[in-house]
Amino acid sequence: MKKYLIVVIICIILAATTLSTYFVFITAEGTQYYVSNDGDDSWNGLYPEYQGGNDGPWATIDKVNRFSRRRSQPGDDIYFRRGDSFRDDYLRIRYGGAFGNDMIIGAYGEGDKPNLERISCTNNNLENVIIENLDLGPTLARNIFFIEGRNLKNFIIRNVDMHDCDVGIQLRAVDGYQILNCHVWDGRDNAFTIYGSSEGDAKNGVIQDCTATRVGEGFTLHASDNTLYNIGSNHVLENCIVTDADGEDGFDLSSGSEIQMINCEAHNVPRGLAIGHNVQHVTIDGYIGTNSESFGIYVGGCSDVVIKNSIITGSQRDTLRMYGSGNGLYDFEMHNCYLEHPSDAIRSLIRIGEPGTIEDNIYIHDNILISNRIGHCIQYLGDATPQNTNSNFEYNKWWQYNGVTEPFGAIPGIGKITFNDWQSLFPTDSFEEPPPEPETPPPNTPGFEILTFFVALAMAFLILTRKKFQQRIK
Repeated sequence: MKKYLIVVIICIILAATTLSTYFVFITAEGTQYYVSNDGDDSWNGLYPEYQGGNDGPWATIDKVNRFSRRRSQPGDDIYFRRGDSFRDDYLRIRYGGAFGNDMIIGAYGEGDKPNLERISCTNNNLENVIIENLDLGPTLARNIFFIEGRNLKNFIIRNVDMHDCDVGIQLRAVDGYQILNCHVWDGRDNAFTIYGSSEGDAKNGVIQDCTATRVGEGFTLHASDNTLYNIGSNHVLENCIVTDADGEDGFDLSSGSEIQMINCEAHNVPRGLAIGHNVQHVTIDGYIGTNSESFGIYVGGCSDVVIKNSIITGSQRDTLRMYGSGNGLYDFEMHNCYLEHPSDAIRSLIRIGEPGTIEDNIYIHDNILISNRIGHCIQYLGDATPQNTNSNFEYNKWWQYNGVTEPFGAIPGIGKITFNDWQSLFPTDSFEEPPPEPETPPPNTPGFEILTFFVALAMAFLILTRKKFQQRIK
């Protein structure tokens, strides 16, 4: 009898364990819900098309929001039908996913991306969320896509279009974010913003293959308004483009550390690239900036900044402006870059210093530096001089449309200088006559091809004339 009792108990335990495992597995997987303009909020939302009875998609965002407030579980997915528009309310994200079981908010069917007014996430302790394949806007609200809360982790936003809005994506306090192939146009303020928050650091993120067109400002890494809360570390911007901005910066890197910007572009913006507010460990590689209304690159208070393999042309003020606002500018390096200052610009190709600021350890080498404005290649301001800023210029090729005996720049305490004066300080820098003007392109050839031709010609000349620089290019 006892043997049978033991066997029965063991069987019950095994059955209970198996059943428990089964139900946990089902719960962890979550449920897929569907929303369609042909749906009905009285249906169960479990089917993409109507099946009869109670089986069919929901119809409104209001239904999604009410359901997520009361019954939604981590890992539940919401899919909106392509070609449809859902504008009765804005979407609130209240639940996330779990490791290996992301919560997905996306699209189903064929056609254009489903249109929503905007999305907001202000709940705490969410993780593993994917938002994809949506069209957001227009909206009169401040933010078209807002994310902030305590303990937010692993958010992916991809293939989302945002337009006719103030701010595009504003993301705060997320550890592990990816913004991929997203596009903002016709925005009145910042397109992509990673922002400081009292809720925690925004860190460990990637913004890749994104564009901002006809916006106020392009891509911004910024402290909170009162500057008490900076963003965290490890941010990558790659293959991102800003065109036709009318606010302040194409790229504003003014908070955080360990920042990489790779193969990004800014065209027709007030200020192409700004680095400041005490950011640290910044690398800019392969940047192209053209036609800035103000500075091509502005470098303020920061430390350990490297700019390389970049092209900056057409800036209407300084092409490269550096001064140590705030706590000072330390450890700046630029190499293998092409800078050109247009003839109708004001100020200088390179301008360093300001009264009362600190600049220390500036290393500019192996660049092509062209000024089409006579006497404005290099200018030191305030108390700054090559000596007290520890400036080191090596193996740069300077081109100016006058000679080596004509005005080249200015240094406090000395006044105007010629290139011969400059070369007495930095003997490995050289002065070259400008290359011939490129031929007029055939009709309908984009203007950027002229720039490409000009740069290629300059680089070829540089490579042929200095073996050491050729090795650095390689």
